[in-house]
Amino acid sequence: MQFTSRLVLGLLLVLVSFISLADLIYRPGHPVTFDGHVHMTTMNQFAQSLYDGEFPVTWANNFANFGHPLPIIAHQVPAYLGATLILLGFSTELAYISLISVSVLFSSFLFYAFFRKFADQALSLTATVFSVFFPYRVLNIYTRGGLPELMATIFLPILLLAVWNVQKKKYFKATLLFYIGVLGTALTHPMMLVIFCVPVLAYFFYGLDKKHLKKELQIAVVGASLGILSASYYLIPLLIEMRYFYQSRVEKAVGADTFLTVKQLYDPTWYYTLTHPGPRGNYIKLGTIECIILALAVTILVSLLLLPKHQYIKKYFNKDTAKNLLFWTSLSGLLLLLMLPISKLLYSLPVIYQIQYPWRFLAALQITIPLVFIFLIQTFKKLNNFYIFIVCIALVLWFRIPQFYGKNYIVQPESDYFFNQANLHSTNFNTVWSSNTEDYEKKTVQAKIIEGAGELTILEEKNASRLYKTKSDFELRLLDYTFYFPGWTTYVDGSPVIIEYQDPSYRGLITYKVPSGEHEIKVVYEYSKVRLVGLLATVVGLLAFPVVLFIIRKK
Repeated sequence: MQFTSRLVLGLLLVLVSFISLADLIYRPGHPVTFDGHVHMTTMNQFAQSLYDGEFPVTWANNFANFGHPLPIIAHQVPAYLGATLILLGFSTELAYISLISVSVLFSSFLFYAFFRKFADQALSLTATVFSVFFPYRVLNIYTRGGLPELMATIFLPILLLAVWNVQKKKYFKATLLFYIGVLGTALTHPMMLVIFCVPVLAYFFYGLDKKHLKKELQIAVVGASLGILSASYYLIPLLIEMRYFYQSRVEKAVGADTFLTVKQLYDPTWYYTLTHPGPRGNYIKLGTIECIILALAVTILVSLLLLPKHQYIKKYFNKDTAKNLLFWTSLSGLLLLLMLPISKLLYSLPVIYQIQYPWRFLAALQITIPLVFIFLIQTFKKLNNFYIFIVCIALVLWFRIPQFYGKNYIVQPESDYFFNQANLHSTNFNTVWSSNTEDYEKKTVQAKIIEGAGELTILEEKNASRLYKTKSDFELRLLDYTFYFPGWTTYVDGSPVIIEYQDPSYRGLITYKVPSGEHEIKVVYEYSKVRLVGLLATVVGLLAFPVVLFIIRKK
């Protein structure tokens, strides 16, 4: 009987997830979004590198015309998983849609798993429906094309489950979940670490056991630190080598226009289009249903505070769950404030400004508001009814399903993702010693002689390395159609030669001289010291984690 019940619940969760993705699955191609094509191209670039036998991926030779250190800024988990699917025979578009589908499905099950710690099956399922059909998910799937942010939602309930296990003194499992949650978030969308810190830390300190304070803090810090350490191959270069991009010179502040207005919190309007001709209207909002839930929670909490001994309160309210209702309502209120202009001063602080868009805190609200709903139901005795859950689910589906659709579906040839003359991540991510990639001639060959006369033979050409042979009676100057970045090295007969990349005629491109005679030349993208340190830190983290788990298990 228990197995049948779990099977039915599992099928219902799959069905709920499928309904939210149906438009994306059944229609050919993909909807025009703001970032979807960027993530698809990134996946394809990673696939080309892996096909050449490069791991970890370090360079994207067919991105931004003459190549780009795309792996330094690319979201790792979506890029590698998408590349793997492409190598297995998936088209780039199918790989992208598959990752969105997997992200929605996994996060649905994990949301339910966390809700189940506080509620029965019916109530947990209802709360999960609220999470799956949260308005911000519509935007990420069908408007923004925010695959990394959508995928990162998998790890928020994992981190909250880690805290729950700490509270229950299940330290081995808590350490494991902290590690997976932090590592997964860091490699999927590192900026979401800042976003997730608010609900995770708040929940951690809310349930902290003073008698075991030291031990619980140790578990959380060790698990999270090892997760960060294991992601260092990506995080350290991302932080340090970002100075080579124009992005590092952009004003470090959050614009006033990126905050939400109060109207955007409750406004039921959905725009088919706003100012952009391609994607759906990018109207960031919380949701009317969600605002109603918060309003009801505040009303009940105020009633309990003002009339604690009233007969009506004793009859219809359960005070035992009011504390949890107060916590999750207060936390949701804090997250709302962080998205409003009142919090503008906060975003001038270091690290915080990197959030870029305060409305990213909606990613946390998609789990805190359903928790408010759970404790709202449990606090008001008359609402804890199966039929009310059915009505709530029906209302959510009725109002939200019509909004889960894409706009301007297109079917692009695979070649569109193989090479891009433009830097799809914007010109801010061009190197400071280069110009707009579209201002250069389109790359048609990998190398040529630009000074002197002789023969140039390409022996091998890979994503991050080339092997040439030259023959000449004169000194030659060669041009490699590759944008220079720290790590590129040129060897002539095994000896390194000086690379020039600031010639105004070939701005940012690799040029070098080769003496007369016959020579074998190797141009290869090697690890910089920064990347080597990051890789070493990752190895240390990966080796240390099982040792730490063993120690915790023994103790």
